[in-house]
Amino acid sequence: ITRRARRGARGGAGREKPLLRGDAAEAELAGAGAGYSESTRSSLLRLPPDGVCPAGLIAALLSHLDASRPEGHAVLLFLPGVAEIRTLARELALAPAASRWLLLPLHAELPAAEQKRVFAPPPPGVRKVVLATNVAETSLTVADVAIVLDSGRVKLAGYDAAGEYSSLTEGWVSLASRKQRRGRAGRTREGEYWALYSRAVSARMAEHTPPEMQRTPLAGLVLSILSLGLGPPGPFLARALQPPSADAVEESCRSLRLAGALDAADALTPLGAHLARMPLDVRVGKMVLYGALLGCIDPMLTIAAALSTRRSPFLTPFEQRQAADAARKPFTGEHSDHLAYLRAYEGWRGARRAGGGGAGRRFCDEHFLSHVALEELHALREQLSGVLADLGFASSTREAMEGEGEGIASVHHASLVRAIVCAGLYPNVLRARMPDTRFVDTVGGAVEAEDERGIVKFYLAERRGGGGPPPPHPR
Repeated sequence: ITRRARRGARGGAGREKPLLRGDAAEAELAGAGAGYSESTRSSLLRLPPDGVCPAGLIAALLSHLDASRPEGHAVLLFLPGVAEIRTLARELALAPAASRWLLLPLHAELPAAEQKRVFAPPPPGVRKVVLATNVAETSLTVADVAIVLDSGRVKLAGYDAAGEYSSLTEGWVSLASRKQRRGRAGRTREGEYWALYSRAVSARMAEHTPPEMQRTPLAGLVLSILSLGLGPPGPFLARALQPPSADAVEESCRSLRLAGALDAADALTPLGAHLARMPLDVRVGKMVLYGALLGCIDPMLTIAAALSTRRSPFLTPFEQRQAADAARKPFTGEHSDHLAYLRAYEGWRGARRAGGGGAGRRFCDEHFLSHVALEELHALREQLSGVLADLGFASSTREAMEGEGEGIASVHHASLVRAIVCAGLYPNVLRARMPDTRFVDTVGGAVEAEDERGIVKFYLAERRGGGGPPPPHPR
């Protein structure tokens, strides 16, 4: 652990004292750690090379702070993600000194009521310990935080151009992000910053977080460049200060050709011209256009908005996970995430239409839904409806079906919704086939062998030549 004391609310770096850490332990011991005691050197070598500092060490540090720091000094502990927050909270709750800590999670998925608890003062005799993701770096300030513990880890959005999938990748923070975290200590009083990693790790940190252009899909950007007549996307993007790789640009063009948005000469097709005007991922936009062509507009607008908002409408409070799962059962009976989004939105909208905003909020409370996320979803859904109208399509199912109630019910059937989702997202469609049942001979006869999960394999099949419709959706 590296301790950095801040002198005053806006003070300088203060003093620094290396204590413990495990990443690049050999380099640390060979350099600045040459004077460490044998017990410290042994501890460094036993710590995990990457990842969050062990809960036992964090608990020991919190106990040390309890004994040496004023009770009113709250602690802000930065962790890489929600899963790490939950795991550490469970482990800290089992520590001998747990009764002296008020453990509060803080991340973007929390409902507003849970987030407000972070700003309230703790009961007497208890120290507030906030376990937060990087949402606490710049988005908010907790006034009574005087001590920051930094794991140095973060999860950033990344994109694999070859595999065409986005992911959250855990790694070390940049020096710029570390400075932001350090600045959370002592905003209103003298504060301290404790880095739960070594100087060797700090020396290898990047100056800044990689720009989004290098870690997000480029398909939408390529469509915009072509629709504006700015020339070939590769040379145009190469003029950026920190351009994406040529391979990433080529993979984006290839995916657009596979989706039918570009022709063989990388010129916009009529489909691509429509997609360039939609504020959506290419395949999500294609899904909405298929819905418009088939008259199934309202469900596809809802699903597209749900896939494009940054918040999930489903809440999982820290201490009520089982209750939240039970409350969501009315939406999950069709075994589809897309249909679950749709049913949750329809239920909320129906409650709000029947009883106003108060009824909508009560519906959210009863089913562990985020009212803020549903409002964002609704606003984006209305925007997408207007985009369809601007493109010359009907903006709602009722408009497309000219008010025929029976026709509306038929085009909203779950089977059609599933088929449109599959067609729009194709070829990013996966089918899992479990291994065939095997039998083994025993003294009592043949019996069914246990599943061997290791032999389950996944294959990505691409259409060759780019022509022909996608295969039929399995039942």
